[in-house]
Amino acid sequence: MSKEKQRDGLAQETLRSWVPRLLAFGLLALALVPLFGVFRPLFGFLLLAISLAVLTSPLLFSPLDRIAQRKFPRWKPRSRRTVCGMVATMVLVALALAPLVPLFASSGSATEMMVGVVFGDEAWLEVFLNRVSEQVAELKQLYPRLPIEGERVQAFAAELVGDAREFSGSFLGYLFRGASVASGFVAELVLSLMALSFLYAHGTELIRAILERAGFAKDDMNRLARLHRRVVLRLWWDSVMTALLRGLCLGGVGWLFGGFPFWPVVLVGAFAGLVPVVGAAMVWLPLASLAWSRGDVVDAILLVVTSVLLNALVSVGKRRFGVKLHEQGAWTSFLLFLSIIGGVLAYGAAGFVIGPASVIVVSVLGGYLLPPSGAGATPADS
Repeated sequence: MSKEKQRDGLAQETLRSWVPRLLAFGLLALALVPLFGVFRPLFGFLLLAISLAVLTSPLLFSPLDRIAQRKFPRWKPRSRRTVCGMVATMVLVALALAPLVPLFASSGSATEMMVGVVFGDEAWLEVFLNRVSEQVAELKQLYPRLPIEGERVQAFAAELVGDAREFSGSFLGYLFRGASVASGFVAELVLSLMALSFLYAHGTELIRAILERAGFAKDDMNRLARLHRRVVLRLWWDSVMTALLRGLCLGGVGWLFGGFPFWPVVLVGAFAGLVPVVGAAMVWLPLASLAWSRGDVVDAILLVVTSVLLNALVSVGKRRFGVKLHEQGAWTSFLLFLSIIGGVLAYGAAGFVIGPASVIVVSVLGGYLLPPSGAGATPADS
C-alpha cells in the first residue's frame, strides 16, 4: 500500500511540475499567432537578405573581418564586426551596380551622366532612359523571342530612378498604402541591405548559439563553416566566374566578326555559360545564323570556329590552373542554372539570389550529413 501511495505521489508531483511548462507552451503557441502576422510581410526581404549573406559572406565579410582583426587587435569584436558588415554591404552594392558602368560610359561623360541621373536632371535622365531602350532593342534584335519589351523596361527604369531619388516618400508609401512594383522593389531592397549588414555582423554568432543549444560540438560547427566556405568558393570561382569569362569571350568574338553589340552578348553569354556543354552554343549559334543571313559567310564561319576554340580554352584553363575545386564543377554549374530559373519563376527578380543560396544550403548540409564516398567516415570525422 505504501508503494502505491509513493507511486501516486510521484505521479502527482510530476504532473504538477509539467503544468507550468504546458501552460508556457500554450502561451507560446498563442504568441506565435500574432508574431506570424507581424513577420509575414517581412518574409520577402528577410529571405533575400539571408540568401545574400549565404552567398557572399565568405567572400566579402570574412576577409574584411580577418584583416580588421589583424590590423586592429584591440578593437572590440562587436564594433569591428558591425563596421565590417556595413563596409561589406557597400562593397556588394558597388559590385551590383558595376554592370551599369558600360551603360553610362557609352553615353559620353560617365561621371556627369551619373550625377545628372542622381540629382534628377531631366536631360541626362532622358539620355539614360534612351540608352536603356537601345540596349533592350539590341538584345531583342539578336534574340527576338526574349520576353522583354522596351517600353515596359524604360517605364520601370524611370519609376525606379524616381523612387530611389525620393526614397523617404516611396518608403512611407510602401509601408502605409502599398506601392507600385518599382517603389516596392526599392523599399524591399533597402530593407534587405539593412538586414544584410546585421546578418554579416551577427549572423554567425546567432547560428553558432543555436547550434550550441542543439548540442553541436565546436568541431562540428567549424566543419560546417569550412563546408560553407568551400561550397561558396566553388560556386563563384568554378561556375560564376567561368561563365562570366565565357560571356566576355563570346561578346568579343561577336563584336569582332559580326559587329554585334558587345555588352548584350556578354550578358546573355554569361547566363547561358552556366549550362554545361551546350551553353555557349546557345549564344554563338544565333549570332552565326544572323551573320550568315546577311551574306557574311566568312565572318559567320570565323565566329563559330573562334567561339568553339575560346570555349574549349576556358574549360582547359579552368582545370589547368586549379580553379575547378572539385569534380562536381559541371553539376554545380547545372544546378546553379536550374536554381536561377526556378528562383526567378518562384520569387521574381529576387530568385537570382534565393535560388543559388538554396543550392548552397542543401550542398553544405548534404556534405555534413553524408560521409565522403569510400572513406567510411561519419559526418564528424572529416
